[in-house]
Amino acid sequence: MKVLDIRVYKVIVFLIIVNFLYFYSMKILKYFIEILFWLRIVASPTIIGCVAGFLIWKGVGETKGMLFGSIVALCGLVIGIIWATRIWKKQGTSTFMSRVNASPDLDNLTKQD
Repeated sequence: MKVLDIRVYKVIVFLIIVNFLYFYSMKILKYFIEILFWLRIVASPTIIGCVAGFLIWKGVGETKGMLFGSIVALCGLVIGIIWATRIWKKQGTSTFMSRVNASPDLDNLTKQD
């Protein structure tokens, strides 16, 4: 009778461990995807700020242009971080990106013969 009890306990412990690993691996995967989408949201204003900063640097000159261009690029990064964090807290970055990337024009598309 003790052998049966030990086997049952081993199965129960195994199931608990598998359930625990599955649950937390899914949470880690979801968090990883949110971070990737957060980085994509941050990249937009950062790239715009870097391009504007580069144009300022080329237009103004070496010393002042470098200073103002760097400030504009840094402002783009800060705006991107604030924007992406607000989106993450409000609705989630994956939800936001799925709405941005959706194409409702193609939802009702039927094949023409």
